[in-house]
Amino acid sequence: MEISELEVESKVSAVTVYQGRAMITRHVIVSLEEGNQVLIFTDLPEDLDRDSIQVKGTGEATLGECSYETEYFIEDVNSKKQFLLDKQQELSDSIAEISLTLEACEKEKNFVERITGFITTPAAMNTDGGSRSSTSVNVGLNASTWSSMLDFYHGKNSEIDKLKLTSERQIRELEQELEKIVYEIENLGSDIQKSRNIIKVSLSKQSAGKLELDLSYMLSGPSWRPVYDFRALSDRDTVALEYNALVNQATGEDWIGVNLKLSTARVNISGILPELTPWYLYSSNPPSMPRMAMSKKMARMEDSEMFDEISMSAASGSIEKEEIEVSQAEIETAGASVVFAVAGGGNINGDNS
Repeated sequence: MEISELEVESKVSAVTVYQGRAMITRHVIVSLEEGNQVLIFTDLPEDLDRDSIQVKGTGEATLGECSYETEYFIEDVNSKKQFLLDKQQELSDSIAEISLTLEACEKEKNFVERITGFITTPAAMNTDGGSRSSTSVNVGLNASTWSSMLDFYHGKNSEIDKLKLTSERQIRELEQELEKIVYEIENLGSDIQKSRNIIKVSLSKQSAGKLELDLSYMLSGPSWRPVYDFRALSDRDTVALEYNALVNQATGEDWIGVNLKLSTARVNISGILPELTPWYLYSSNPPSMPRMAMSKKMARMEDSEMFDEISMSAASGSIEKEEIEVSQAEIETAGASVVFAVAGGGNINGDNS
């Protein structure tokens, strides 16, 4: 029986970060025909642990073998150069088209200016009271007509200016892309050998339809560390402890909108819950300084300043503003480890930025 192969585009959907490594889960939904097939997950990082690869899914299918491979291929420079040249021509055509739009905007703006001046400029008069030949037209503008003309003038100019700004921004963006294409063309060398990491998943589909798969693997490199923040308020008898985290990852793949979890577990190391030693915090009570006697004049000045401060506070009518609610992580405990599930998911770039 013939086995068909299909490359799938998966997306990172969930990440659990440990100390020095992370469990990555990629999700894909694919429509398949009935029969034996091989799904190929492409563009995978090099540092993944091959022994940690797991595949699970939902749908009418039977999963078979799962293998990790490094695929080598020769990149044809001529075909890539032709692709870049076609892209260069496409960008140049787009810039020329938008430039024509800009030129039309300028002409339309000048036309509106001429029409407005033609209508609103009074006709020149002869010395005998008659009107002389003029390019202006006396249309008998009254207040209502003036208002309509001003609305037309400002509205049309605003519309043209917005179109010009949009067109100029598009041209700048296209020119930046064009510079990159030109740079790639100029730096093309000879044919070179390249490689990519793939995972092949064999399966048998009982009937045609959709299939959801989750591919998980352990990846070395990512890590996180806690950041503690103690806050003691002078008007309260409590101390607030904030527990934040800094996540570092330079895997080359971005984690956008993923289900992010941070775990204290040490992978492949079993542990027993430790007995924690209490850490006591004591408030400091420094000795009070003896109050020096002050003159009546100084006392009056102090009372006056206090009165001014109270008056200014009352006059300002200051109202306590409600603070914005901050989403917090949910805590999950399992054995000797703790997992923090980040609320709302996470967005972390793959270049440690």
